[in-house]
Amino acid sequence: HDGLYLLSCGADNMILLWDVGSAGVLAEMQLPGVARYVEWAPASSPHGGALRRCIACSNSFKDRPAAIALIEFGSHNGELSSGRTLLTIEGPTLPSNATQVSWAAGDGLAIASVHTEGAVYFWHSGTGAMLSKLEAHEGPCSMVSFPRDRSLMATVGRDDLTVKLWDLGAGVCTGQVNLLMAHKSDRPLNAVALRPSLSRSEVISAISGAPRWTCDALIGGGQDAR
Repeated sequence: HDGLYLLSCGADNMILLWDVGSAGVLAEMQLPGVARYVEWAPASSPHGGALRRCIACSNSFKDRPAAIALIEFGSHNGELSSGRTLLTIEGPTLPSNATQVSWAAGDGLAIASVHTEGAVYFWHSGTGAMLSKLEAHEGPCSMVSFPRDRSLMATVGRDDLTVKLWDLGAGVCTGQVNLLMAHKSDRPLNAVALRPSLSRSEVISAISGAPRWTCDALIGGGQDAR
């Protein structure tokens, strides 16, 4: 977030908030199932800055459905302390276990969830309503990545060996997300990262043939990164 605090999650269903300086645990939040992923809200969004909010996803467990949670950590004597859940999206509204959740809009109003059937779902962070479903890949979608302004989204597929770059400039509701470019690799892809400062204008320029001298995206599969 700002280098002062760290979030972690694990198979014990717990999200832990750590103080980086002391390596001490400041707060714990228990999710209904195995905690798969947790991410701070961007500092520039209404959920970031002093509000100290994050999103997390958990698997279904026994009689508890898969879930996405929006969590806010309170402050006590100038330090973050106990957390509270502001919003939960769970089955059957959430169609399956999410393997990743990420903030999908610069204003913090949209959340993206990644699913093994290849889809990325977009949700309203205030109401929990589904905004759209993107059929991103044939087979599992491994990961998504965004630049700082959330105007673009990269996705990678495990079975189709493909990395795709999507335009989110118009929004993330049905019909607004457009595919800009795709590249097929020679191996299953597990991870992707976009350059934080990458912009839509740079991508459009590159599509038109302008030379590029920067590393704009990094993809990983097996023991290889490109």
